[in-house]
Amino acid sequence: MRVGIGTTSPNASLDVTKSTINQASTVDGIRPPNMTRVELANKTGTTYGTAQTGTIVYVYDVSGVTTGTSSSQITYIKAPGFYNFDGTTWQPIAGSVPIIEGTMASSGPSIAKATTNTRTGHKIALPSGKWRVSINILLENSGCGSGAYSWNKFSFTDTTTGTLSSTADLRGATQVSGPFYSGGTNNSWNSSTNYTMVSGDLVIENSTATAKNYELFFVQMFSNTAFNSNCTFSNVGNSSSAENNMTAMRIQ
Repeated sequence: MRVGIGTTSPNASLDVTKSTINQASTVDGIRPPNMTRVELANKTGTTYGTAQTGTIVYVYDVSGVTTGTSSSQITYIKAPGFYNFDGTTWQPIAGSVPIIEGTMASSGPSIAKATTNTRTGHKIALPSGKWRVSINILLENSGCGSGAYSWNKFSFTDTTTGTLSSTADLRGATQVSGPFYSGGTNNSWNSSTNYTMVSGDLVIENSTATAKNYELFFVQMFSNTAFNSNCTFSNVGNSSSAENNMTAMRIQ
């Protein structure tokens, strides 16, 4: 069965054509239900399920407290825009709401001369799709003497147990990295505490139908002999330092 609006010869299940009368003053277009984030959260738990997969709404207001029975379905509604229901959650339609913020733990690990990979506890939840994830991590070291240096790397894992390794969902580069140097002419302004930033972008593609959690981890470092057991990066990535953040932008 085909239904036509503005046409007697519909070419699809629903075919809406532009107006041919008073075109200059006629409002053309299709307007989906306009909802608030709170209204969607307050739906009963059985309102949207697998049978509603593919449903589209426009969310015009994301303010207010969301404690309704469907609050788990609106996790990714962060800003006004078009959303598609994937059978479990409302997902932003590409180009509509592209930014997701990661969660930085209140305290990060202290990392000495790392010979193994180390979890940080900092995570970002990504819905289905391909995402460019930007990482900015401040490294603070107060125990190193002059001349110590290290090359510091970060990556993402999607496992919670077992061997800690980069997720197979990474596309292209699998690590972001940056140097640390203690003392000397390059850092003579502060001989007791030394800082460096590790910043970069990684691409993650979640090809599953539901969102996945990705945890940032510190990759085994390269360092010189001056970077000894007294050298420790403290509270890596903690949420108290304004520089630390992870954000993701949908690219596909």
